[in-house]
Amino acid sequence: MEVATVYPMSNSLAVSAGGRITCGFDDDREYCSWHNAMDADLNFSKAEWNSFFDQNRFDCSNPRPFYPRNIFLLVKGGPDGVTGKAVLETTIPCQYDSAVIKFDIWSLTNTPVLRFCVSWLNGTGHCENAYDVPNPINITIPHSVEPITVRIEILNINSIDIVLIDSLYYEGQLCELVDEKEQNFVTDPTLLTSSIQPHLSINKITRDADTNEPTVDHATQDWVGTEIIVDGDTRANAVKVDSTALEDDPDIVACEGLTCDFNHNHSCFYKLSGFGSTSPWLIGTSFVGNRHTGVQRLNQDDSNRVGFAYVGRDHADESNEIFVMESPKITISTDANFLFDVYLRSYSPHFKVCVDSFENCLYESPSVSKNAFWIRDNSIVLQKGVRKVYLITTNVRQNQFLAVDRLRLQLSGKPCAVRRL
Repeated sequence: MEVATVYPMSNSLAVSAGGRITCGFDDDREYCSWHNAMDADLNFSKAEWNSFFDQNRFDCSNPRPFYPRNIFLLVKGGPDGVTGKAVLETTIPCQYDSAVIKFDIWSLTNTPVLRFCVSWLNGTGHCENAYDVPNPINITIPHSVEPITVRIEILNINSIDIVLIDSLYYEGQLCELVDEKEQNFVTDPTLLTSSIQPHLSINKITRDADTNEPTVDHATQDWVGTEIIVDGDTRANAVKVDSTALEDDPDIVACEGLTCDFNHNHSCFYKLSGFGSTSPWLIGTSFVGNRHTGVQRLNQDDSNRVGFAYVGRDHADESNEIFVMESPKITISTDANFLFDVYLRSYSPHFKVCVDSFENCLYESPSVSKNAFWIRDNSIVLQKGVRKVYLITTNVRQNQFLAVDRLRLQLSGKPCAVRRL
């Protein structure tokens, strides 16, 4: 006698199309984004207890405080006796800061193994087995402005096994940027050719499954345009756009996006605490640190005003911190040169410039020279198709500093200002 009635899972709706990450599975109209992965051996189905099922007997056999009510997800082993895996999957298009996914799970035996994985479009990612902890299970999802796929995997399912999952809940700040092809301006983060010095921000969305209205934090409202997706409800967020903004060539937009002299007390289009960063870069508007290892000299090529991005602090060891400055997403139609100045008077800081991933690093800081302060016009080649640039510093010890300035792009050997004439 079957204790539960099983139904096929409803068709999923992608998060980018308004699908929900928070799912209770009780309503076919909740437009859940979770679905069975293509590479799974076994598929989850919807299920609900039959009327004669004894809840007390279930509670006695269940070490976790979990009793699924109404409709839940169920997967059971195959009849052939071969162990298999079941995988729930969703893709988050863009996420501001870290997030947590919570859910309840129960297994008839201790044989199945729970694992969760996150991966990016470039093939990078990682998986981690979940420990035997009480419900709800918590999965931490890192910040990403690129689409990130999240998988809940149940491995080693035998023929006698039954696994239940319910109450998937997403606690995070989801953003979905406007499609470039449908707008007169570029986003992710938004790039516009403008005479105004920009302050860049992605609008935050506070997720609350019990309310229909998102809470939007307009950190700045100069000219950011985004489309917000809040579980099942897509909303256009109309934010003031600078009237001088032009629909421009992607190469010109890339020039604007990668150029920054830090002279206006902000980081232009760069994120000072980028993906993977444990501590932010800082903006210097005056000399910092001591006269031996601090940033105590003007950049002769940018001497009209003191402005730079730096890492390091007096009387604080930050050798375990990772400082990641992240560029906006760009598109270039040909190979280009990315140039930058580096200030280095300390032996320990390790600085590198990476493209698209932390494994593809094209520049590493040189040895310290007693006669060098600002090391000017360092250069790497950005090949056609590059999307991101990361400036990464590690091993910054007490009273040691490193700074960068005059980030810029050259296309066909010409600086951006020349190409825009």
